[in-house]
Amino acid sequence: MRRALHNFQQIADGRLRNDVTRALSAAQSRVPRLDGQVALVAGGSRGIGRGLALRLAQLGASVAVVSRDLFSYRHYPEDAVLMEADTVAEEIAQRGGDSLGLEADLIDTSAAARTVERVLSRWGRLDIVVCSAGGGSGLLTEGRPSSLSWAVIEEAMRMNVATTTNVCASAAPTLKQQRSGVIVTLVSASAVVPTSGGAYAHYGMAKAALVAYTRALAQDLGPFGIRVNALAPGPTATGRMSPLLEAVGGARLARAVPLRRLGTVEDCANVLEFVVSDLAGFVTGQVISCDGGVLQGPR
Repeated sequence: MRRALHNFQQIADGRLRNDVTRALSAAQSRVPRLDGQVALVAGGSRGIGRGLALRLAQLGASVAVVSRDLFSYRHYPEDAVLMEADTVAEEIAQRGGDSLGLEADLIDTSAAARTVERVLSRWGRLDIVVCSAGGGSGLLTEGRPSSLSWAVIEEAMRMNVATTTNVCASAAPTLKQQRSGVIVTLVSASAVVPTSGGAYAHYGMAKAALVAYTRALAQDLGPFGIRVNALAPGPTATGRMSPLLEAVGGARLARAVPLRRLGTVEDCANVLEFVVSDLAGFVTGQVISCDGGVLQGPR
């Protein structure tokens, strides 16, 4: 009897191990991998852009990190302390990835075109385009629409809209020829819902323009098998934003978020991982919020 029980236990243990092995294998097969793909991350030298570039490299993509200043993190102590090398491209290389660092002012149409040409010269293809270049100016309590000058609005449009449209227009012919690809733009919760009192309106206006552009681009490129989506972070604690958020009460802002915290770069990278993978193969033309529930529901 004891031997029979022992034999039964061995059989049960063996079956359990096999079940666990099969479950792990199935789970691993669903983890998105980007081996053999090439990504361009505009605005990838710090903050959210850096996090997105590192995640794409972690998933196996070759990554071109593009910025007007590859050392821009030096202006933001909270970003600088995170750096493991002199540039994000070097960080990727140190981790065993394939990377290229390029400095370019993407507001310039010809500079954007040359950037894409250099990526194609290096790798011969382009599969993923992430447009995270941009930003705003001034304090979060400034920039109310009734007192905004056109100069401030135009600067925001150039920083956010021109950089994105120039990169996408430069990349589109290659993606069309390949009949595949993914484009992700970076917008903001403020593109959908204005901030309290309407402050920082120039930034919200620029990001709202990008929402319209993203949706139109998805319609334009869909027949070529190219997906286009926007990632819309809420209040996110990056090196540039943390001091601005603290100036208006970071703890108070966090309490206003249904999940009771500010967003992180990793939160955004997690969403990007889904959006660029085959798991999102039927998702295009969407504005995907990563805001802890600030917007709550489609707009």
